[in-house]
Amino acid sequence: MNDINTKENINKDVIEIKEIKLCEKYALPITDAAKYFNIGQHMLRELASISNNDYTLRVGTKILIKREKFEEYLNKRSVL
Repeated sequence: MNDINTKENINKDVIEIKEIKLCEKYALPITDAAKYFNIGQHMLRELASISNNDYTLRVGTKILIKREKFEEYLNKRSVL
């Protein structure tokens, strides 16, 4: 029975992780960030390529946008 309970607990943890809303995530992949910020993927990739920015996180070849840092960046801009 312990094996079954352990598997159920693991499955519950996995399900909870999948239900995190975009507005609660620390970092978003380009596709999700484009939806969240209503900015095209191409423009996001251009902005992510700016050196020394503090709103991107690179994990191997994957580019993630740090949601709150990018919001701060956008709040300071009137034109992209």
